Amino acid sequence: MITGAVVHIWESKYQKHHSAKAMSGAKGKKFMRFVSYDEKVPHIEVSANDLSPPVRDNPEEYLVYLKITGWPSNKTFPQGEIVRILGSASQVKDQTNAILYEHGIDYGDEFSDECLAVIPDTIPIEETLRRDTNRR
Repeated sequence: MITGAVVHIWESKYQKHHSAKAMSGAKGKKFMRFVSYDEKVPHIEVSANDLSPPVRDNPEEYLVYLKITGWPSNKTFPQGEIVRILGSASQVKDQTNAILYEHGIDYGDEFSDECLAVIPDTIPIEETLRRDTNRR
């Protein structure tokens, strides 16, 4: 029988960045556990010492963008660090922005003037006739 051993992993199958929110009861602990929007990803632990004061004081209030930094063999969950605070966990706009950011779309705050300049003020009649519509 031929046997072997894994000696190196060239590329991780898992995405290393995730939008997440803190689990309830995380405040005041040495490590805070965050839950990714991707259900296939295990909870990610972040050292409380690495958190900014607003997140450390009220972790359940914020959506964050995390980077998995490692997964020690003696730990149940991967370790991570916060890359960016995305906003409030209770705001639909911030939740939408978290999903966009996780998929590589940096939403920013506003469209640039250059982008707005090419958008017409009205939709031409030919275009509206060509489109399917559910309006009555």
